[in-house]
Amino acid sequence: MDNEKLRRGSTGDVVRRLQSALNRNGYGLKVDGVYGDKTQSAVKDYQRSRNLPESGEVGEATWQDLRGGTVGLPVVTPTYEVMGQGGNAAKQGRTASTQSSTASAQATADRGVSVQSAGGQKKTDYGKYGYDPTTNAAYQEALRRLQELEGSKPDYSGTYDQQLKDIYDKIMNREKFSYDAAKDPLYQQYRDQYVLQGKQAMMDTMGQAAGLTGGYGSTYSQSAGQQQYDAYLQKLNEVIPELYGQARQAYEDEGSRMLQQYQLTGDLRDTEYNRYKDALDQYWQNVTYQTGRADTAYSQGAENWWNSQNAERQEKEFAYQQRKDAYSNLVTLIGTTGYTPSQSELEAAGMSAAEAARWKAYYDQQRADAEAALAAKYYSSGSRGGGGGGGGDDDDKQVKVKGTPKYSSNRIYVPGYGEITYEDAERLEKQGYIIMQGRDKNGNPVYARSTKKNYNNPVKMTV
Repeated sequence: MDNEKLRRGSTGDVVRRLQSALNRNGYGLKVDGVYGDKTQSAVKDYQRSRNLPESGEVGEATWQDLRGGTVGLPVVTPTYEVMGQGGNAAKQGRTASTQSSTASAQATADRGVSVQSAGGQKKTDYGKYGYDPTTNAAYQEALRRLQELEGSKPDYSGTYDQQLKDIYDKIMNREKFSYDAAKDPLYQQYRDQYVLQGKQAMMDTMGQAAGLTGGYGSTYSQSAGQQQYDAYLQKLNEVIPELYGQARQAYEDEGSRMLQQYQLTGDLRDTEYNRYKDALDQYWQNVTYQTGRADTAYSQGAENWWNSQNAERQEKEFAYQQRKDAYSNLVTLIGTTGYTPSQSELEAAGMSAAEAARWKAYYDQQRADAEAALAAKYYSSGSRGGGGGGGGDDDDKQVKVKGTPKYSSNRIYVPGYGEITYEDAERLEKQGYIIMQGRDKNGNPVYARSTKKNYNNPVKMTV
């Protein structure tokens, strides 16, 4: 691509190359070789998007950027949340990646980063920034055909241009008509003929006159001979107008032939030029078509890439959420019932055996503390009843220490909601926010949070 400076009003093939380059960046210009209002608007928009001086004129900096010498904003590679890490940061990363459009990926990959490979050849490193079009077979095929087209652009040979110019110069520089009998070969022939005939007539006349005088010359004979000679010379003068007319006609005929030759050569030149224009128009139609194919293939490839990235991200997030929920449910189950999970349950929740043992120890400690507190309360109540006398009936009303204490006031603990009534627990279970995992050793239901998000949390509970 040339570095020629272009502005509004510029025309020619270099403008067509500019329009094609802008079209590869999504502008959809007509490739007509005319730098008009639409081309100028596209240039300004491109310069603004690339942080270039917004002049509307194409200079070295804009040409360099169109060739890919600079790099645009990179596509943000999706960031996946790792279980237990990067909560808010991961969400921000996903938001940023979602806002990066396929068009941004295309603009980045189209311009790329020129680097030197180990062998010294330049290559374009797209992989660092997101979508890599070098793996898009349809796009690469379209680029290959575009490169082939660049080498097949027709040239105008101008076979008849110089010949046409030479004929034109001859016509325009032709001398005006003039006639000089002395230089006319035909006149020279007539003159020689009439002079010879005049001399013969003069000699015959003088001979005849001498015969009348007995062979002696006389003034009469000479005068009569001269008259005959002059008569033939007069005939020569009478032929000059005819010779002039013939010369004039020959001059005009030559001019007509030159004009005919000029017109014929001009027709040949026009035919050649029209064929060149037809071939050039077909060439630009092919370029536009292949450019459109390349753009379509690129966009489709970028969209497929983005969809696959998005699907992979969603799969990872779903798998992470499943593991997170399984972990939370297993913690609840162990911490409330002392449940001992199997190896497959530990793997599904991402919990190690050591973690499960710590939660089991926590459950045992909480249970032991609760039993100790209940026993202390029991013995304290029994002591007060004995001191007052007649406390036998009261002793019969005390709760016996046996297993895990019952929940007071018809309430039960649910992860994420705290200690709530049985009625509220049943309502949450029907709404799908919690799942009953079973019952503990005392017959109390054990609940865990489901994967359904409760966006109205906290739900209004019974007090």
